[in-house]
Amino acid sequence: MHYPKTLPPGHIAVLHEDPNLGAALSDRALARAARVAFAPALVIERNEALHVPSALVPHFGLLLIEGTLGARTQVDDRSHLELLGPGDLIRPWISVGDDAPPGASMDWVVVDETRLAVLDRRFSAAVASWPELASTLMERLIERNRRLNLQVAIGSVKTVERRILLSLWHFASRWGRQTSDGMTLDLPLTHEQLGEIVMARRPTVTEALSRLKETGALSQVSERWILSAGRPHELEAMESRIGLVTPAPR
Repeated sequence: MHYPKTLPPGHIAVLHEDPNLGAALSDRALARAARVAFAPALVIERNEALHVPSALVPHFGLLLIEGTLGARTQVDDRSHLELLGPGDLIRPWISVGDDAPPGASMDWVVVDETRLAVLDRRFSAAVASWPELASTLMERLIERNRRLNLQVAIGSVKTVERRILLSLWHFASRWGRQTSDGMTLDLPLTHEQLGEIVMARRPTVTEALSRLKETGALSQVSERWILSAGRPHELEAMESRIGLVTPAPR
C-alpha cells in the first residue's frame, strides 16, 4: 500500500493506523485511497479533558487510534461509563438530547492516553470515491450500540462479582491477549470507574474484587487484569443474542 510520502504537520495516515477500515476495498482501490486518507491527529493525556477545537469539528467524527475513552452518562447521583477503544467512532459535541430525563448529562473520561484521527470535511471529501469507508464507519457505530446493549444486559446480572467478570471478559475480547497466566488485559480502571461500568457503588466493587481475587478468578498487577478462569458461557450467549461477533484471542 502506498501512503503519502509527506503528511501535513500534525496529521496521520488513517488507513495505515487503522488498516481494518479499508478491508472492504480492493487492493487497487485501497492503494489509491491510502494516498489521500490522512487527517489531523488529536492527542489527549490521561485524565485530561476531551476538548475538540471548533475549527476541527469533523464531518464523520473522531476515530480512536490508540488509548481508551469513557463516555459517562449521569442521571441525578447515578452514572454509567461506556468504554471505547481503537476503531471506535465518536462525536463528542453531541449532547444527551432534549428527550433525556431531567438531570441527565454526559461527559467524557480519558481513561488512558488517547490518540484520535479527526475525520473532518477535507477527509470526507477526499475519500468520497470509496463509499465502502463510510459504510465501515457506520457498521462500527452499530457495533458500538450492540456493545452498549450488552453492557446494559450485564448490568441486570444479579451479583456484582459476576457483573465484573463478564465486563472484564468482554473488554478482554477486544483489547486483551492470551498469556501463560491467563487472559491479560491492560486497562487502567479505578474501582469507581469499574463501578460506573457494572452499575455498583465503589465500596461494593472493592469488596467484590477482593472475593474474586480470593477465589482465583482474577488477579491484578498494577493496572493489569489477569483473568484465570475460562471465558464465561453466559457472556457468549449474551453476545449471540445481541448479534456481536467475539474476536479471536490474540
